[in-house]
Amino acid sequence: MGRSSRLLWWLLPPLVCLLLYWPGLWAWFQQDDFAWLNLAQDLREGKSLWSAMFRPSHDQGSLRPLSERAYYLALPAVFGLNAFPFRLLAFLTQFGSLWLAAALVGRISGSPAAGVLASLLWIVNSKLFVVMTWPAGFNLILCGFLLLLALHLFLRHIDTGRNIYLAGCWAAFLTGFGVLETNAVFPLLAAGYALAFSRRSLWKTLPMFGASAIFTAMHVFVIPKATHGPYAVMLDFRIPLTLWKYWQWAFIPEGMTDYTKLPGWAGPAMAWLFTCTLLGYAAWQARRARWAPLCYLGWFVVTVLPVLAAPQHMSDYYLTLPALGVGMLGADAVWYAWRQGWRLRAPALALTALFVYSQAPAARGGSQWWHDRSQRGREWLMQLKAAHSQHPNKVILLTGVNDDLFWNAMAHHAPRAAGMLHVYLAPGADAGITPHPELTGVHKFVYPLDRFAERFPLGEVEVYRVHGTGLEKVTDLYRRTTAAGLIGPVWWMDVADPAEEWRLKSGWHRIEGHYRWTAGRAEVEIPGPERAGQQFWTRGYGPDQLLSAGPVRVTVSLDGSVIGVWELNQAGDFEFRAPLDKRWVGKERLRLLVEVSRTMKLPNDERELGIIFGRFGIR
Repeated sequence: MGRSSRLLWWLLPPLVCLLLYWPGLWAWFQQDDFAWLNLAQDLREGKSLWSAMFRPSHDQGSLRPLSERAYYLALPAVFGLNAFPFRLLAFLTQFGSLWLAAALVGRISGSPAAGVLASLLWIVNSKLFVVMTWPAGFNLILCGFLLLLALHLFLRHIDTGRNIYLAGCWAAFLTGFGVLETNAVFPLLAAGYALAFSRRSLWKTLPMFGASAIFTAMHVFVIPKATHGPYAVMLDFRIPLTLWKYWQWAFIPEGMTDYTKLPGWAGPAMAWLFTCTLLGYAAWQARRARWAPLCYLGWFVVTVLPVLAAPQHMSDYYLTLPALGVGMLGADAVWYAWRQGWRLRAPALALTALFVYSQAPAARGGSQWWHDRSQRGREWLMQLKAAHSQHPNKVILLTGVNDDLFWNAMAHHAPRAAGMLHVYLAPGADAGITPHPELTGVHKFVYPLDRFAERFPLGEVEVYRVHGTGLEKVTDLYRRTTAAGLIGPVWWMDVADPAEEWRLKSGWHRIEGHYRWTAGRAEVEIPGPERAGQQFWTRGYGPDQLLSAGPVRVTVSLDGSVIGVWELNQAGDFEFRAPLDKRWVGKERLRLLVEVSRTMKLPNDERELGIIFGRFGIR
């Protein structure tokens, strides 16, 4: 085989990976990503870097400083909320794993073609679409890379006797403890290989068992573990049943009937067909004292071991690493059958085609689905950020949030990760969300009613309705309907809100930030109160340049009747209140006039400037 042919051969697995999971390269953040992205916000709020890096996760009972903490702190520090660097790193790392897997199988079988086929059967398995699309799945990708790298270097040490390879093996092995708990099974993989092919090297794996034992003891006794819920550890009779279920799942694509023409019963039937074929092949080869198939089968069992004790949290993507064992065993069987002629070659190719036909469309379809959902979340969060920029000092409440948006983003504090600290569900907006108490309580994300009753009438709260991936401001509608039933009728406006521009008449200057200057006289159109006993109120700011010359009197009239006269004695924020007469109840439009006893001009500014206003309201 020439150099160019070998290069093309080795490029095949990454190319197939790109073909299948191309949408995953452009996916955005979702679910757990936001929880980890909040680490940066924790630091901004005074949390120590040590705590952010090494404080265990209480819900999962885990500590992964490299694949989660450093990963979600370092990349956003450089690239911000840009998911592409996360995805690119994941793809490049997976490419490395594909090459290492191909080299490993090629070395054991003696056939580079078998090695490349093993990589192809691994990457085509639809159980990988989650980690190839979801940044939070990087811990599995990086763990797989380090396990394969450590095993590759261990084999190189056995072949050459050079200690530099053994040192590299140990470096990769120890690094893996900061990535994922699954790394602790590496001594079993190394010992399995040594037992099958180089028993004189078996003793070299004993210190590795010691390192894994120390890590496991620390993980069990130092890091708090969940005692209930999906992450609770249960060492009971369900472990073999869970192993069998994971084995079956490795052959049954999620959403198979959606992406292929195969009927629903074909999934379990294929699982039994592949099980009988592969286990029978491994047993037959073992009888002939050929141990490679058992090593490949052992890879599946060993790498799935860490999740067998969590039967309440079984997930397809936990098969990311075990699926490689299926690919290696399948590639070895096809390679053996190919050498036996068409009597075995034809059925081997037929089974391979069936596996690829059932898995590849599901892998691509699942990747596209996760990509699309992440983009919906991104569009929503960007619109929310735009709304937040218009009301930087206000609380933003959301209505119309569906299950997908809530559990994909809000439940993981996505707004906080994007720097929005005061975004909640509006009171009553949680009614349409399906509760999952095993994950978290929806009520934790609803704005407290007592705070709502205090702040909403003061115009310190804005309400937005989610429709699709868009946002629509519905504060007025909300205060006439839901809020009216909770706290009674209220109304307010921001003079710096472009949507309220039509209310401003003469005497107002342009928007500056989140306020406006008045001239000596300024008029604004407001509605009348909805019931007797309500008050008019206004908030603004007295500028130091104006008040340094002495007090300023502010007179407010409504339809020609003075409702209040106030004196500003010092610079700073102010709030005026005045009772409203019953004669104005129910009026659609009233003319409000603000008069200032003294005005001023600033250097290089020809405008007549009075005082600064922010809001007018009735409560």
